[in-house]
Amino acid sequence: MAESEHSIASKFIGSSRSDINRASGAALHQYAHLETQLDVIFEFAVGAREAGIVNHNRVLVASYAFSKIFNPDVKMQVIRKCLDTYLTDISPEFSKSLIKEYKALTKIRNLIAHGTVYPSNYDGVERHCLVTPRRGIDKDSLFPESLDKFITRAQFSCYLFTIVRDKIIGQESTWLNSGDRDVVFDGKVVYPPPSTHPITSVWNGPSTPA
Repeated sequence: MAESEHSIASKFIGSSRSDINRASGAALHQYAHLETQLDVIFEFAVGAREAGIVNHNRVLVASYAFSKIFNPDVKMQVIRKCLDTYLTDISPEFSKSLIKEYKALTKIRNLIAHGTVYPSNYDGVERHCLVTPRRGIDKDSLFPESLDKFITRAQFSCYLFTIVRDKIIGQESTWLNSGDRDVVFDGKVVYPPPSTHPITSVWNGPSTPA
């Protein structure tokens, strides 16, 4: 999998209203890439697809049903059940922490989706930011660099869920080095990941010393 297939261009660091609008769109687009992987996992769990075989009618029904789960907590519970049922040979800590990371991203995604663009000089720089509902401009407002960090973080989770998708439908993650997939599943998901994490070979984001 090439990075361009699952990642969205970021680095929207301009200060205009159109800059923040473009950054917001890119952030929501990247999150949508992540949810596409969840959709495939759900389709497998209900028998709509497996490695090399796709029942298109079942996929349509499964995709429609999954899209109607509007409550993010319920959606997370469904995906966790899929992982616990079909990936019994991976670390439970991996599944638990991956869902926790998805939950954190979803919270920020909702703030982006419902935010309103306002001019700000909160940090001494005149520019625009996203103001979340029911609060004014403060340290938790979403500035361009905040959206850029969200995009990078969502890319990381998208790669993880793509690896899960590949394993659950029985296909290789050919863009990973041999044996690296088992390393990914062997422990807790943390962000930023350690510099030795296999995904750092294809994902250009922050990491911590190993």
